[in-house]
Amino acid sequence: MQKYDFATFKHSVNLSHYAAAQGYELDSKKSTRSSLVMRHTATGDKIIVSKKAANWVYFSVHDDSDNGTIVDFIEKRTSKSLPEIGKELAAWSGGAGALPVYALPDVQEQIYDRTRIANAFKWMRPVAAHPYLINERKIPASVLNHPKFSGRIFQDRYGNAVFQNLTN
Repeated sequence: MQKYDFATFKHSVNLSHYAAAQGYELDSKKSTRSSLVMRHTATGDKIIVSKKAANWVYFSVHDDSDNGTIVDFIEKRTSKSLPEIGKELAAWSGGAGALPVYALPDVQEQIYDRTRIANAFKWMRPVAAHPYLINERKIPASVLNHPKFSGRIFQDRYGNAVFQNLTN
């Protein structure tokens, strides 16, 4: 039985190209330098493709449990076994001659500039509650007013609710 290096596939096979071959199209208006928004033409499925470390990753905007690497992407959308997925990805990583080429922009890994983010927060105003969080996300005002959230919810100049990520 053939053994496959799945760790290599996760960074050597361009997930956006693979998704394009499966019927996903780029939404260039919603995409950024660090993430590509792609929609499936037949099913309407919408995914975000990006890079984390050197690996290609994705997540579905419609299903919180649908995310991960190219292996997860194929597992979720087909009934293929791991050996079958390995065989397919081996072809995509250069073992099967010419593969389709898609005109998709290159994705850059997101780099977080703490200084730039801190400066952006200087222009935001803290709020105790936000209409989107209360009316659309259905978060009770009592939760938003809890001391744990005091000084943690902001509003940017566009009216968006913004939260600080306080991890190191």
